[in-house]
Amino acid sequence: MRHFPIPILMILLAGCSQQGTTLSSSSALSSSPSDAPLAQGKLWTQHGGQLFWDDQAVLTHVRNQISLLRHRKLLINHKTLRKQVRARTEAKANIVNPACAHSEPKAMGSLYRPLNKHTLAVFTFADDGSYHCGTGVAIGHDAIVTNCHVLHTVPNETLFAAMDSTGNVYPIKEILASNLKDDIVILRLDMGKKTLCPAPLAKTLPDPGTEVFQIGHTREEFFSATRGHIIRYYRADRENNGVSFRVGSFDISNKVSAGGSGSGLFNARGELVGIYTYRTWYYQDSESTIKVPKQPDGSTEYIDKISIYARHSCVPVTEIHALILSKPDKKK
Repeated sequence: MRHFPIPILMILLAGCSQQGTTLSSSSALSSSPSDAPLAQGKLWTQHGGQLFWDDQAVLTHVRNQISLLRHRKLLINHKTLRKQVRARTEAKANIVNPACAHSEPKAMGSLYRPLNKHTLAVFTFADDGSYHCGTGVAIGHDAIVTNCHVLHTVPNETLFAAMDSTGNVYPIKEILASNLKDDIVILRLDMGKKTLCPAPLAKTLPDPGTEVFQIGHTREEFFSATRGHIIRYYRADRENNGVSFRVGSFDISNKVSAGGSGSGLFNARGELVGIYTYRTWYYQDSESTIKVPKQPDGSTEYIDKISIYARHSCVPVTEIHALILSKPDKKK
């Protein structure tokens, strides 16, 4: 979404609806993307074997689809979502997740298209036309995981929906489970007769130094990929509603920005190892910052407050496992 560099959010949302709106059948996954015309143009064009995304066309398409869903009264309001997230902080999501992705690691470049199928854009639109965009990852046939703060918007923003990589737009149906401390929430979408392509959850966490692949929607640049590595795991103090607690996180070297909140971090087997959450900027101190001469009003301005680096923090996949209802062992 338009990123807030705040680790913990206190309010969430979710909803209730009945049916997703989609592109025409010509835009189905099995069809050529260049054959997916919209009234406003195309979401992408195909050239040289690659998809060239038209970000403005995506936004126009989503606005139109959300308006249609709203007219059909299939979208929930902020108040309902807020109640659900608070009520379901102790809940477990009853979803089925695939056991594994690939038996052998794959080159990171070859993972982009498979991982695109797991990745969604999560939108909130306000009555005044403003919007926010974040990222979600499919972890069930109708369930996605994202950050709580992707859904943390001002009260008048009542339109919430998610778009998959083929342009299908679905209403958010309900919150299945949430963890405000770790800033993650599992949402159920109203899929109609369609299903998502769920990403498999890694059973263990990779060592620091391991390469990870991320796909998200930084600055509404839809389905952007980054490649980096895990820097380290750590525990940190956070605060929520005046209550302090410690959470486990890991930092990555991937360059992620606003809109990447909720995006997945994947290993070379295509398994989800974590969810990107927030970034923290570090600047050089004021004593070493060049200053301009005193202004007529007596003020002094800093003109080169340079960011030295940014930490990019993620929620480990173990916290997602903790929100999913364990399935009984069939052997027992």
